[in-house]
Amino acid sequence: MLTTGCTHCGHKLAYDERHAGKTAKCPKCGERVLLSGPTGVLGPADVGERGAAPTEDEIIGQEFGPNEDERRHLKILGIFFAALLCVGLVATLIYLVTRDTWEQKNSQRILNRLEQADKSKDSDMLAAFQIYDEVLREASGHKVQDIVLQRKLEAAQSTRDKMKTRVDEIRETEAGKEVERERTEKARREAERQSREKEKTEEEVRKAIVAKWRNVPKAARDALNAVKKVEARTEVGVNRVQYAEVVGQAWADVKLFAESPEGKEYAELTWILLDVMGTYKEALDDFVAENPLEAGRPGAAMVDELQKSLVSYKWTLSASKLKLADMLLDPKWNDAELVVNVLFIRGKMR
Repeated sequence: MLTTGCTHCGHKLAYDERHAGKTAKCPKCGERVLLSGPTGVLGPADVGERGAAPTEDEIIGQEFGPNEDERRHLKILGIFFAALLCVGLVATLIYLVTRDTWEQKNSQRILNRLEQADKSKDSDMLAAFQIYDEVLREASGHKVQDIVLQRKLEAAQSTRDKMKTRVDEIRETEAGKEVERERTEKARREAERQSREKEKTEEEVRKAIVAKWRNVPKAARDALNAVKKVEARTEVGVNRVQYAEVVGQAWADVKLFAESPEGKEYAELTWILLDVMGTYKEALDDFVAENPLEAGRPGAAMVDELQKSLVSYKWTLSASKLKLADMLLDPKWNDAELVVNVLFIRGKMR
């Protein structure tokens, strides 16, 4: 298929190659148009083989628009701009991922500190200089985008440079030493104030512990007594069936207490009781374990003794842990000892 433009109206005509060299009527303006060959020269019809002129159906009128080469060029441009857009998106993503967020997080704090230094530079030059120095040192490793912050940092740098000579002189003189002594004294008083605040807070904690543990509910004492029954049975002797029964009952009582509001409030006691019962249950597993060696075989007696020793050790361990719980509820301990025990258990719980 060949194309040519109407010499009268510019309308594009498309036609079959066999009509090259003939004339045809332009479907838009109606004028006659010479149909050129592939290279713009006349076709075979102009050298003696001219046939009938093509009909209007054989002529395809086309408005001005891109031809095949132009469409190929546009496609290449589209691909180029799409690739350029992708590169831009990737670059934007890399920037968002790797950008320095220091300014966003700290700009307001930096501005506040610079404002504080500006206000105090006349009354306390050393303190203002130190603030300028710390801020500039912190900001030096970051790229600042905000114009306001940039100008504030530039002004701070200028002010610091102007102050430096005078600050060095002050630090070297007796007056500077006096200022340093006053600053040291001020810092000491502040440390003492913070220490008093801390002691006050600790005293409030101690009072709260004493008030709480001197009024333990009955449910807490019942849970402790349930575990102490297991301890009592291990001291007087117990067989496997009896031990399993007493451990099962105590475990049920402790679990019930642990899930109650009282158990959650007195979490230190609950933690100890659950720990003790866990050890008693481990001892139960060892108690009921079968000897892998038949009676009378070499080593069977030794395995029996080892099992008994392991059970006895876990009973002793549980009893020592239970004493710690007993100390929480025993009124014979004074307030200071009670507070120490509670804080010790809280440390273990962490």
